[in-house]
Amino acid sequence: MATPHCLLQALVLAALLALYVSRLIGEPIRRLINTTHEIAAGNFGKRLPEDRVVFEIAELASDFNRM
Repeated sequence: MATPHCLLQALVLAALLALYVSRLIGEPIRRLINTTHEIAAGNFGKRLPEDRVVFEIAELASDFNRM
């Protein structure tokens, strides 16, 4: 049977992992949002870095840059 100390450690580890994954996914989306705002303001030369960390986001960035 797990002790309360082990359960607390597992909870902290799970929270840290969730934070890492949310930043991993969230940062490219934030860059996409910021770039769309810049393009909407007339900065048509703005491009997105095509990070390969999250495949779907990288594919979206690549498609976005081709527009």
